[in-house]
Amino acid sequence: MSRWLGSRPLSTGWPRLAARLFTAEEHRYAASRGPPVESLAARFAAKEATMKALDKGWPRISWQDIEVVRGQGRPELRLTGKAATLAGGGHLVVSLAHGGRRRGPRDSRRQAL
Repeated sequence: MSRWLGSRPLSTGWPRLAARLFTAEEHRYAASRGPPVESLAARFAAKEATMKALDKGWPRISWQDIEVVRGQGRPELRLTGKAATLAGGGHLVVSLAHGGRRRGPRDSRRQAL
């Protein structure tokens, strides 16, 4: 996602898309972190994975119905609306990965040497 957006901040470069995909709290959290696009990209991936796990996707579930929030020291999913109904309640924890360079086979061989 960061390559697609380039260096433009999502909130200024893509306001309509950002408003559709992320809640105000997600925007605030991302703005408080390093490059916000990395935080938002991780949240987008978590939302997409949640939709797949619920076996429903957009537009049946709103992107706003799945929110990634800071729990007790780790990210959690807050589900509302149809997403909450489909999940049947419960406490959902998610793991997020940020950035990092992809390592190919040549990189791993160099590290082993």
